Amino acid sequence: MKQRHRDLRLPSQINQKSRKMVYQTFRPVPTCRRLVSSGALGQILPVSALILPEVDAFVPHHAVVRPDSYFRGGCFYPAYHPPIPKSHATLDLIQSIYISSICSLRAEKYEANEALLALPNLRHIMALIGPVRKDLEEIETLHGGRRSLALDYQLFSDLQYWDTMPKGRNFCSIWRRFQEKGIKLYGLIGLSKHSPKKCIMEIFPSEDGTMVQYVSPNCSCCPRKPTSERRKLASKMRWAQLGC
Repeated sequence: MKQRHRDLRLPSQINQKSRKMVYQTFRPVPTCRRLVSSGALGQILPVSALILPEVDAFVPHHAVVRPDSYFRGGCFYPAYHPPIPKSHATLDLIQSIYISSICSLRAEKYEANEALLALPNLRHIMALIGPVRKDLEEIETLHGGRRSLALDYQLFSDLQYWDTMPKGRNFCSIWRRFQEKGIKLYGLIGLSKHSPKKCIMEIFPSEDGTMVQYVSPNCSCCPRKPTSERRKLASKMRWAQLGC
């Protein structure tokens, strides 16, 4: 984000016309300082963050693995559900959400899920589905087409969580309202602790059993997707890496 600000600083300062052109694509959003001691949100900073809605993924406070996440969640819920007037400009920009574990979508996080459902333009949720796997594509065959999630539990440990839930709190019942809004769910893994996350699958929760579809299959037995569709999926993968 800092590099983006440096790259756009000059064109946004040439004149009003150039600034308007920059802000039509990169949308300015207010930022604030977070106090290290308490985690509380401090004063609004004079410099706005420049957001690219089609690329940038927002991280809701309840999905941040930090000691202060519960405190910050108290600010997150009322700001987004129902949204306060000052939040509308930011809410309209959010198309992608990143959460650090797919388990964060569980039924106990009802308020958080309601907040996500209140986002008017949300299109994708990206979630980590397991630990770091440096060698995944080298040692495993990733088949194209939809396949049962149960076949891959041993690869992605976080997905096993949903197999233990009773019917009223299972993945399908929780995801149904997201699906009705046309929101898609993508599973990510980390190639290393500090590297960008990689989008490897789209997840389809259903009553008949959750299905997955790999973004970049490496097998030779499954029919290949049309070129245009492969390009679309590749674009999603790059977007997921950039967004995280």
